[in-house]
Amino acid sequence: MGAVLREHRLAAEVEIRSAAEHLDCSPARVTRIEDGLAALRVAEARDLLDLYRVPAAERDGLLQAAQETAGRNWWYPYADLVDDAFETLLILEDEAHCVRTHQPNLVPGLLQTYRYGWELMSTLSDLPLGEVERRMRLRAARQRVLLRDHPPRLAVVLDEAALRRPVGGPDVMRLQYERLIEVATMPTTTLQVLPLNAGPHRAMGFAFHIFELDGDGARIMQLEFLDHERFTEDADEVARYAEAYEAASRRALDRERSLDFLRALAGRG
Repeated sequence: MGAVLREHRLAAEVEIRSAAEHLDCSPARVTRIEDGLAALRVAEARDLLDLYRVPAAERDGLLQAAQETAGRNWWYPYADLVDDAFETLLILEDEAHCVRTHQPNLVPGLLQTYRYGWELMSTLSDLPLGEVERRMRLRAARQRVLLRDHPPRLAVVLDEAALRRPVGGPDVMRLQYERLIEVATMPTTTLQVLPLNAGPHRAMGFAFHIFELDGDGARIMQLEFLDHERFTEDADEVARYAEAYEAASRRALDRERSLDFLRALAGRG
C-alpha cells in the first residue's frame, strides 16, 4: 500500500509536505507510510486517494486493501500507548523473517517475563499502575510473534551483565532465567551469552536490533538511546552494525554452552 500511494503521489506531482498538511500530520509520517513503516488507517488512505485524484475504478480496490491492512494492526486497542517509533518497531517485528539483537544492558522486551517487565517498568517510570498493566499486556501481545506458525528467526547476543543485573528479587530473576532457557531451546531461536571475560568488542555498550525483511533482502536497524530510538535503512551503517554483531557473536558462548550458563543461573546445575 505504501509503494502504491507513493506512485500515485508522484504521478499527481504532490510533495510530501503537501500530503502531510492534507492529513494534518508530519512529513515524516507520510514517508513512513510510503516505506511501510507506519500503520495506514482507512481514513488516511481515503484522504490521500482524494488528494491524488485516483480514479474510482482503482480507488475501491485500494480502499479494500487498506481495510485489510488495517485489520492486521493488532495493537489498535493500545493506540494511546504507541507512538510513531513504537509503531515502527511493532511493524518490523511482525514483518521481519529474521531479527538479530545485541543487548548489553537488559533482557530484550520480546523475551521478558511479566514480572521482570513489571518491575522494570514500574521502577524506571512514574506511570500509574493501570497504565503499567496495559503496557505489560501490550508487551505480552508482542511476544506472540515468536509463537506463530512461521515465526521469525531470532538471534540474540545477551551480555552476562544484563543477566547479573537484578530486576526485582531472586524469584523474579529465576523465572526470567527459566523463560530464557525456554526460548533458547526453540528451533527458530539462537541465544548466546556474552561472558564478562570475553573482553572488549566493537558492539560493546550498544543496544541494537537488525530486522531482515522478505522480498528484496532489505535490512532495517533500530538503535536504542536514553530517551528515544532511531531507525535506519542506510546500507553502509546497517552493515557496520551487522559486522559488530557477528564479532560479538564469535566472542559469545555457543548455543549449548549458553544454555548451560542459563541453567546454572537458574539453579539447575
